[in-house]
Amino acid sequence: MLPESDGPKAMECFERILLEMEAAEVAPLRGISVSVGVAVYGHRMSSSEELVAGAGDALDRARAAGGGRAELAVGEKCEPAAEPGHSDAIAGLVEALLERDRYTGEHSESVVRLAGSVARGLGLDGAEIERVCSAALLHDIGKVAIPDEILHNPGSLTEEEWKIMREHPAIGERILRAIPGLGGVARIVRHEHERFDGTGYPDGLSGDDIPIGSRIILACDAYHAMTSNRPYRKAMSHAEAIEEIARCAGSQFDPAVTGMLIGSLYGTTELRPRAIEPDRPPSARLGSAAR
Repeated sequence: MLPESDGPKAMECFERILLEMEAAEVAPLRGISVSVGVAVYGHRMSSSEELVAGAGDALDRARAAGGGRAELAVGEKCEPAAEPGHSDAIAGLVEALLERDRYTGEHSESVVRLAGSVARGLGLDGAEIERVCSAALLHDIGKVAIPDEILHNPGSLTEEEWKIMREHPAIGERILRAIPGLGGVARIVRHEHERFDGTGYPDGLSGDDIPIGSRIILACDAYHAMTSNRPYRKAMSHAEAIEEIARCAGSQFDPAVTGMLIGSLYGTTELRPRAIEPDRPPSARLGSAAR
């Protein structure tokens, strides 16, 4: 089907197609995942039956490896080295994030636990829960490209610095889309700072147009950020953070996600209601927490 192409060239072609399909949106369909088996006509496979059988075997290996990938028939002289699995790629990116900013990396690991609990509570299927957890682990990967003087600034950011900081979801998407099979995760990461009312970034999506994984991560990310000490502010109590999450349901957060998150958190830490400090209104406290 691809004249004058050897195995590696055919693989490059199909990997580009897979990335485009993972980013595709056609009516209600989003992020189409496809498995591909590739066989090369030549001295080893010189009949249609041999080609179909070789491609079929490669297809089975692609499916067994988790799908959303292309595999070349075994035994081809031009067969490239096998790609590492998604787990290896994700582990490498997480390590890079930890080396860049230890708080951000450890924060992401905590968000994973919350996001997985909420995703299961909302009844998402196993594959979607896995995507949500992967995206939660890597939701801040774009911060590897943010300058140190902004990322580690202990004070308030200027408007120009905020403009640069707000680029990190799109940067994260570009990093993840370079890895075949992570298109669905990349899409979640791009939109994890979209607000339910449409005033978020980078695309100003609202309501159900925001991927459910992004809506889950936004709420879990905010809760963990608010309950963590940072150089520019003290941590809120568990009770204060839950109060703030509930107050922002329907504006910043998806109400269904908010309810499930609060349900998941209820009883995990003793609730000790504490008066909100008058010189720190809720909206200001939440904004400073959600870098």
